[in-house]
Amino acid sequence: NLATKRYTDLILERLDNEALLDAFGIDNGFNMQVYFMILHAWLLHQRLILEGSKAKKLDKDMFEACWDLCRNFMFLKKVPEYRFDAELRNVQEYMLGCCVALDKALERPDILPARLQQTLWANVYSGMVKKDANSLNRLTKYVLRQLGLMLQLDASSFLEGNFVWADFPVPNDPPKRLALPAWREEFSKVSKEMRDVTL
Repeated sequence: NLATKRYTDLILERLDNEALLDAFGIDNGFNMQVYFMILHAWLLHQRLILEGSKAKKLDKDMFEACWDLCRNFMFLKKVPEYRFDAELRNVQEYMLGCCVALDKALERPDILPARLQQTLWANVYSGMVKKDANSLNRLTKYVLRQLGLMLQLDASSFLEGNFVWADFPVPNDPPKRLALPAWREEFSKVSKEMRDVTL
């Protein structure tokens, strides 16, 4: 499905955007990378559920593409075969738990920014940054901006995946080149080759 591929490309573009990763303090560890991936899938999901039954298969396919990315990450990370399925289920449970927590944050629009920030702090950052950290504040604003974009896009552009993420200002400091672990470097290389082949 072309739209699912475009959604996956939109997510991968964010995972490869060093300026954003640096601004949000997203390191190249497996957990933060997967949380950042699922955060973008959740943003897309919010609009897909508004589109109703016509988008149900697309929503399912998009999450399946995310699990394929996780499998690829885990394969390149050399997760042993005997633990692979259990590890994947564990990752899926944490990621779906994050999505549920993000859904709950939406229940109170009057305090959405605070609830969203708390959810991001507990999930993406695993409580390892101060609750007033600049990176957390930036990520909260970023998610709110992207959520606004999801709700404003016209249906056909969204359902075809013909859009780009909303601009988001990042500090002017040049991004620090994050040292990629071998599994992530290999994934980036293969993803770029695959995108070049399909263009």
